[in-house]
Amino acid sequence: MNPGDPEPPLLTKDEFIEKLSAWGIDVNYRNLEDWQLKGAIPYPVRRRHDGATRAMYPEWMLPMVTRLKQILDEGSSLKSAKQAIGVDANKRLAVCPCCGRELDE
Repeated sequence: MNPGDPEPPLLTKDEFIEKLSAWGIDVNYRNLEDWQLKGAIPYPVRRRHDGATRAMYPEWMLPMVTRLKQILDEGSSLKSAKQAIGVDANKRLAVCPCCGRELDE
């Protein structure tokens, strides 16, 4: 992201998990925190929301977490899953890795 670029849409942790659940992906708070600590997904950004500073997840992380969970559910190790999704906290995904649909800018 370049200076002056608009910030991508952000979701609270609850909204993020709810959206994944709606996609049929069973992820909880502990999963997200564990994967962050192990470098499999980027940490959320901290933003003011509803009068408090909260962890906010960019929408572009939804397909990344979806694919990570699918690979793990297939029996792969976290190390292999990280390599498969090509984790790069500074790179937005333009196409959903699980279904191939284009993601909103």
